[in-house]
Amino acid sequence: MNNEASRNIRIEPAAADLIARVWRERWGGELMVTPELVYGPAELEGAAVYSGNELVALVTWRWEPAGAEITSLDAFVPRRGFGSVAMDHAERVIDKLRQALWCQQIHPHHAIVVVGQD
Repeated sequence: MNNEASRNIRIEPAAADLIARVWRERWGGELMVTPELVYGPAELEGAAVYSGNELVALVTWRWEPAGAEITSLDAFVPRRGFGSVAMDHAERVIDKLRQALWCQQIHPHHAIVVVGQD
């Protein structure tokens, strides 16, 4: 991503209604179907990437007992690196939460670990 584009980037949690709208517009429906599961936007977490006020990427993930699965990744502006920004953010959030869960499993009677998104 070039420096001009990266200066105005902001990443926010993606609300279920935003995920639903993007999926309807991009994929024609609001359900994600995998070989094992069918789920909708309300069952996912996600992040919306904005350049200025323009939505430029959206990534969603679902927590599984063994970890997390990236369920969708959409970049709306080609070849600018916004999809990579979204994926990097999701991986950081998932990694932080995985570490917090590990800490809770190792030390279940100690302090609660609170992890926020970058």
